[in-house]
Amino acid sequence: MNLKKITTIVPAFLFILLILISRAPGQEDASANVIVILENERLSAFSSRDNDWVSVKLSGVERVFRKIAKGNVAVVTTSERVLAFSALTGSWSEVDLDLDELIRSIQVEDHVATVKTDSRALGFNVRSGKWVESR
Repeated sequence: MNLKKITTIVPAFLFILLILISRAPGQEDASANVIVILENERLSAFSSRDNDWVSVKLSGVERVFRKIAKGNVAVVTTSERVLAFSALTGSWSEVDLDLDELIRSIQVEDHVATVKTDSRALGFNVRSGKWVESR
């Protein structure tokens, strides 16, 4: 076998191996289990797991700043609170923000999310469907 064939075969083999590993039996595709939309002062999360919509009402003056969904988690930040949706529990969970509290960072993964503010860190677990706080 010449060098040209080896340099063609090895990358192709590694690519196929990577696909097989990432799609191991029993592993769900966590890339698109939740979608969040904003409509008529309501946040609605669609869970592909339950094939259902779950909504939460926004206050009349509440503004949505960011919506992020990945895997089984969706996080929404507003002018008044931080909300998360769990596709596993089919429910929203929320934490009120202090009046002068600023959001510094948001990270959303397939099963967890974190929100860091200038005064605390919030963690969301998709299995419990609840936020925990650290000051």
